[in-house]
Amino acid sequence: MQGVDYVLHQAAVTSVPRSTRNPVAAHQSNVTGTLNILLAAQEAKVRRVVYAGSTAAYGDAAELPNHEALLPRPLSAYAASKLAGEAYCQAFWRTHGLETVVLRYFNPLFVQFEPERSSVDYNKLVVTLDAWTEDTARGI
Repeated sequence: MQGVDYVLHQAAVTSVPRSTRNPVAAHQSNVTGTLNILLAAQEAKVRRVVYAGSTAAYGDAAELPNHEALLPRPLSAYAASKLAGEAYCQAFWRTHGLETVVLRYFNPLFVQFEPERSSVDYNKLVVTLDAWTEDTARGI
């Protein structure tokens, strides 16, 4: 990561059923993977890490619409692992001064985000999100 100013950490095991079947793999990818990214970013003196959180953190929310003041209520290994990543982001900001931003993504398209079960054209979606996340990383 030497010479990098911003890291957009979007990687994760995102399938709730898969994380339920294999919570250790979900943990390794979503928690240990996030910790490794934060450690590398700290060492390389990266300016900001943008982390992809998840609305799954809210679980069965006490009220709708969801908002950041709601307490997390994870219902799956996936949700718990994404919250652990958020906690690491906050810890690295407080203990190391590594600027982190957590974006709790919602599913605005109302589809299953599993390529084998969806009609979404992921290539077009990635191009659109790429431009948006680049602006977000710069704080625009």
